[in-house]
Amino acid sequence: MEGDRATVTPVATGLDSSPGVTRVGSIGYVTEGKIGYLIDPALQGQDPGDFYIRAFTLPEGL
Repeated sequence: MEGDRATVTPVATGLDSSPGVTRVGSIGYVTEGKIGYLIDPALQGQDPGDFYIRAFTLPEGL
């Protein structure tokens, strides 16, 4: 971050509304929150399916 500017670098894609990432060494762990099932009227009352915690290798330098 520099002043009031920040750089955002995506570290993984294709996740279902991830609320956060935890770093352990060079591995990132992310939960899939599926928050859309709480806030999207078209999805409310539907089964969101399984929830997952995914692991992925973080790019060097992060």
